[in-house]
Amino acid sequence: MKLIFAGASTDDCLLAIREICASRPKIFCPPALNLVVEQLSALSNFETAEIFLREYGINKEDCYSIFRQLISKVLMSKIPEGCHKTIETSYQNYMFYPKLYQLFPEAEFIFFLRDGRDVVASELKSKNELNPEAIQTEEVRDCAIKWLNSIGTGLNGIVEIKSLGASTNIIKYEDLCNPSLNKSIIPSISNSKENIAVDSDLKQHTNQWRTVFNQEHIKVLRDELDEVLEQMGYLKNSPW
Repeated sequence: MKLIFAGASTDDCLLAIREICASRPKIFCPPALNLVVEQLSALSNFETAEIFLREYGINKEDCYSIFRQLISKVLMSKIPEGCHKTIETSYQNYMFYPKLYQLFPEAEFIFFLRDGRDVVASELKSKNELNPEAIQTEEVRDCAIKWLNSIGTGLNGIVEIKSLGASTNIIKYEDLCNPSLNKSIIPSISNSKENIAVDSDLKQHTNQWRTVFNQEHIKVLRDELDEVLEQMGYLKNSPW
């Protein structure tokens, strides 16, 4: 059974993966299991208390063994017959890639990226659903910085575990939503070479920032995100 841990700076990316996997009977992709993230947080607390635990004959390796068994049981308990891959899609997985790799060195780790402008637009549009015009520039700046921090954590984690020998992949949400591109993306998940249609609602979420933000908001976004978006190639396909 192949185990894949997928994380992202926004849950929209993982919603797309769950939709894709729903049509693949040999892939088990359950709803996000926040229990896994909770267990990883608990493991960090155990490590902090390592000296105390040692007094009771519990060492770090014992802790890792216990948590591996617990998380494995949670993930494997409801796998349908015939599935050969399990994808765990709690978006906060990206915060724990090094810890997950220590627990499951045989797993694959995927980090999903999405244009930061759309991430900020999605969050603020949802927050100000009754009055989108009420979006404040400081809200835009705060969300932009939040996105930068999250992708920094995720990408740094991927780089770290890849240097240790982990199987890793970085995938763009926009590529998942593009039938001409997802042909080359999906095999890494499903071993299928066919194009897989993604719901039209997901496609509509690309470039939505253009309809959400005014020029003042866009200036703030450019100040905060321009360099990173350029490095990721987003400005080539969707310039300001």
